[in-house]
Parts: sequence; structure tokens; C-alpha cells
Amino acid sequence: MEFKQKYSGYATDYYDSIVEKTISCGNPNFGYIEYGCMYCGESRHLVAFTCKTKFCLRCGRVASENFVLQVMGRLFPGIVYRHLILTIPEQLYFLFYKNRHSKELYNSFYCSGRDFIEDVFSHVTNRKLKCGSIVVLHASGRKGNYRPHLHIIVMNGGIDLISGKWVNIPFFPYEEILPKKWQYHLLKMVQEFDQSKEINKLATDLYRKYPNGFVNFFMKGEVPKVSKNLVKYLSKYLFRPSISLKRIIKYDKKNKIVEYEYADHRSKKVEREVVDVFVFIGRMVQQILPKGFQRARYYGLQATASFKKSEKLIRDSVVDKVIEGISFVATKLSYRDRMKIWTGKDPLKCSKCGHQLEVIKIWSKATGVIFDLLDWYRNHGQAPPDELIAVNKVVPTSPIDIVEQYQLPLGEFGLA
Repeated sequence: MEFKQKYSGYATDYYDSIVEKTISCGNPNFGYIEYGCMYCGESRHLVAFTCKTKFCLRCGRVASENFVLQVMGRLFPGIVYRHLILTIPEQLYFLFYKNRHSKELYNSFYCSGRDFIEDVFSHVTNRKLKCGSIVVLHASGRKGNYRPHLHIIVMNGGIDLISGKWVNIPFFPYEEILPKKWQYHLLKMVQEFDQSKEINKLATDLYRKYPNGFVNFFMKGEVPKVSKNLVKYLSKYLFRPSISLKRIIKYDKKNKIVEYEYADHRSKKVEREVVDVFVFIGRMVQQILPKGFQRARYYGLQATASFKKSEKLIRDSVVDKVIEGISFVATKLSYRDRMKIWTGKDPLKCSKCGHQLEVIKIWSKATGVIFDLLDWYRNHGQAPPDELIAVNKVVPTSPIDIVEQYQLPLGEFGLA
């Protein structure tokens, strides 16, 4: 409450809803799925509903893993991809921060990154190319402060619009071309977005102050071609989480300060930061993007609408046989699969008899009982044996009631 009074820009229903969902994430009192062993009736496993917001550290991890798998299914086998980071000068932070609640400036930011890539590739090849890129926005720097920048996975080539053939991008002087090109596209976008005299003067001053252009980072080496290495690569660069719990060293409630650590990319060391608690909260919530904002975007040959057509075009146009092996098939990991990866254990395997657990109850605080296996059998004309009928026939009103209601063997349902 004190934070919202001090920073009224965050005192909205949207920010409140995101924070409230995050706080209640994983609490079974808000909803859950209960699993039980249908063979021996001994094991129970409760999975609480999650908030599914990208602001939540736990759900953010799940979202990032799903995103990486999604991206893997969109990469063309045999095509080399490179990693590009586009930053903005600190003099423009205020403009982005002022418009952080709106999608308009962020949308233009994405488009400037796309236009920059097409311009560079056409410049170094002297051809009009259609290339492909995947662009992701990061709103913060390593230590959580507001530093909007773009991470881009871009094809190392494109389709010549005249010949229809694939053209690889040759080596070119990155340091000479990229900074100036990015400076031009970024400032052009900023001046079109805000046509005030103040911004026009600022853009002119930035041209003069940085005659060599704006800083960006372009990986000269190849992105790993092996799927598992590429997944690791993408997860590291595209969806780095915000300040995680393990990075928080201490919270001094009396003096209202938070101390945490972060990996500094300049010193290559783990540094410590001590800030006021309101500053820390601000660094967290400022990473919440506008409602409905699409953080990852696909352009050109990677665009969703033309992906199948692009796949055929690339396969037909690549002269040298660089496309080998089997393409990666994206599959969204289930809760069970994810827990196997994270913990090495199967959470839906009965610890007593080894059979798979089945869903026996789904409950939500908002709607009550969504699914009840016993009721399902009754509704389908199959009365459960007397010994399986719940002791308490009253519809349960809390997770505790439901857990207590099913302390009975379930093997005689005929599903063992």
C-alpha cells in the first residue's frame, strides 16, 4: 500500500491482479487437482493451481521452458542462427519508462529491430533479402534496473527476393556497420513516435554525442546446432528471469533495505546491490509488461502466418545440402514431465504399488468442485461399492475436507 501511494503509476487494478495472483500461486486453498492410486488406494498427491503470470518466478520458469521448446520447433534444421542484443542509450530511458504502461512504444521498438536487420543484411549482400528473426523484449538489466533492450535470434542469411535462392551472410565489419545502422533506426523510430521539439533535439544531440553509433552485441560465432545445446543457449539469453529468491541475501525490515547479488557482465563477477525496499519492489513490478503484450515475436521467414511456406522455400532454395538430421518437434511439457526433469522423480507414480495415479478431484475456490470421480461414476450409472462411498456426503468446501474424504481404497473401481 505504501509503495502504491508513493508510486501512483502502479496503483492500478492490472498491477494489483498480477501481484495478488503471484502471492496466491501454489496455495491449494485457491484450487488444486488431487491424484490418487486407483489400484491400491494408498497414495495421494495434491497439485495446487498456479498463477501462470510471467511475473511469478516459479511460473516464469515454466513459461521460459515452454517458450524455448516452442522456439526449437520453429528453427529450420541446418540453418545457422546468431544472437544479437540491441540496447538503447541511457538518455532514452525516460521516454520508454514514461510509456511503459502502453504497448505503442514497445511495438515500435520491435519494428525498429526488424527493420535494422533487414537493412544490414541488404547492405552487406547488395541484395534485397527476406530473412527470419525471433525478437524478445527485456525490460531490465542484470541488477533489475530499468534497461529495455531486445534479444534477437536471427538467421545467418535470407532468401533473395529476385532469384528465390538462399544467400548466406558473409563476414563483414560488424563494429563499423551495426552501431551506425542501429543508431539510425532507433532514433528514426523515436522521432516518429514522439514528434515534440524536445525529442527532436535529443535525437540530434545523440547523433552528435555518439558519432560511431549505439552499442549492440552480435555473436560472431555460430549458435550451437545440436538441439540440447541450443535449448540451453536460448534459455540463457531469451528468458533470463528477474531477481530470483536465491539471489536475495537479506531483507532488513527495520531499515527497509534489501541486499541481493547479480552477475555483472562488465566485471564478470558476482556483485552485491543494497537498495531501499521500495526501489526493490519497483525494480520487480516495472518488469510487468502491458496487458496482452506479446513478448516474443516472429518476423520474416520465421513469421507464424508464413512458416510452412517459408519452410518449403528454404528447403527448395538451399543448394548445398546443409539440412541434415531430424528437425526438432516442439512438445509442451506436462507437470509430470517437468517434475521428472527437475527432481528426477515421477510425482504421479504410486509409492506403494508403482501404478500411475489418476485424477480423482479438481477443486477451485471460485467455482467449487469442478470434477469428482465418485460423482462421475454415479452420473454414468455406475454406483461405487459401499466401502468406497465417501464418509461425508456434504460437498467439501476446502482442500482439507477433500483430502480427508478420500482416505479409502479405490482399487475396486475396476480401473486398476
